[in-house]
Amino acid sequence: MGDTRESIRRVQGWLREISRRDDRITPVFIDGIYGDETRRAVSDIQNAYGVSATGELDKATFDLIFSVYTDIITSAEALGLHPKFEKYEGGVMSPGDEFDDVYALQLLLRELSLKDDRFFVEASGRFDPQTEIAVKLLQKNLCVTETGKVDIPLWNSLIKLARQTEGFL
Repeated sequence: MGDTRESIRRVQGWLREISRRDDRITPVFIDGIYGDETRRAVSDIQNAYGVSATGELDKATFDLIFSVYTDIITSAEALGLHPKFEKYEGGVMSPGDEFDDVYALQLLLRELSLKDDRFFVEASGRFDPQTEIAVKLLQKNLCVTETGKVDIPLWNSLIKLARQTEGFL
């Protein structure tokens, strides 16, 4: 995952979203610093999900945090709540956007790349041309209009498809 400030900010954003729904998780301030507060939240989620609580963000813990985060978002969407898309114009993620959710989109596309390497994209958090091409390929495979943009129905379809891959986080 790397330990850049931006990567830490992404994980902190996911932890913050999780803490809003699970009071066992310490809320974190999103500052890109892996300090005591973030370490405590990571330890909390490790405890809550039966993982040895080290407070360290190893690959298994990163995967756990991302999986819990996507479960929360999927559950919210099933209830008709779409918090991840309210920051996008018209509820659509588009080329040029830069948010934590774009990073999540890219990680989900990478899950699909386990079955079809044409979906592999760099996980940068920027909705770049490579991501747009992968989104259009997804839309083509789903037989929907190839806009290169991600709306709520496409997001929900992507979550379902990614969960069907062997390596889903």
